[in-house]
Amino acid sequence: MVEEEKLALDTYSYLGELWGISQFLNIQKSEQSHVNAVSILIERYNLTYSRLPEGEFMNEDLQGL
Repeated sequence: MVEEEKLALDTYSYLGELWGISQFLNIQKSEQSHVNAVSILIERYNLTYSRLPEGEFMNEDLQGL
């Protein structure tokens, strides 16, 4: 789940930088809040996840996107 949110965050970050359109930057902030929310759940349930750099994912399907 966190990787799906990270994909959205990475995508909107890229589009925001590419086009400089405020809507992409606003969505980027929203996606960051989703990543943060899932990260809280990961911590609460004592799961492990190491966030990879922008554009990199452990899930092969997401990496293909």
